Amino acid sequence: MFGNIHKIIIDKGFAFAEGDDKRDYFIHWSALQRSSIAFRNLEIGMRMEFDAEENEDKTKAPRAINVKWTGDTVKKSTPVIPTSSTIN
Repeated sequence: MFGNIHKIIIDKGFAFAEGDDKRDYFIHWSALQRSSIAFRNLEIGMRMEFDAEENEDKTKAPRAINVKWTGDTVKKSTPVIPTSSTIN
């Protein structure tokens, strides 16, 4: 399975990736393969490969395990929000 990191919560030690199947996957820091990337180096848009594991609690997102960075990053455009200094 492949997906892109879309949310990182550093102080809690987890992140979420949107899988190519459009589902959200929970990534705990311990699921990252050490030879791939350290949790503190994760960035929004990073393309990850992982195995999916359903959560016993069906109200929670499935888990991503055996997570590794593919070496790619998908950059999403950030909307520009005008400030008072840029409005004519």
